[in-house]
Amino acid sequence: MKFPADSVKVMRNRLIAMTGLVATVVAAACGGGAPPQSAQAGDAPSTGGKVQINGAGATFPNPIYSKWFAEYTRQHPDVQINYQPI
Repeated sequence: MKFPADSVKVMRNRLIAMTGLVATVVAAACGGGAPPQSAQAGDAPSTGGKVQINGAGATFPNPIYSKWFAEYTRQHPDVQINYQPI
């Protein structure tokens, strides 16, 4: 079965987008760390349940990553993704 060239490009782009999103979520999930402790007097204020994901990597995919992360943040306002192309 042959698919039109445009539909193959669309499917490939969606696959790439999903792969990038899955890789980002998996990387964030592997972050681990100590469980949160109860607040003490003088502690910094809580982030209010917001999650920040920090990452860095190649400059070439940065334009598409920026679009993906903006769309993801629009759908999940409690998650902020900070990607630094280096």
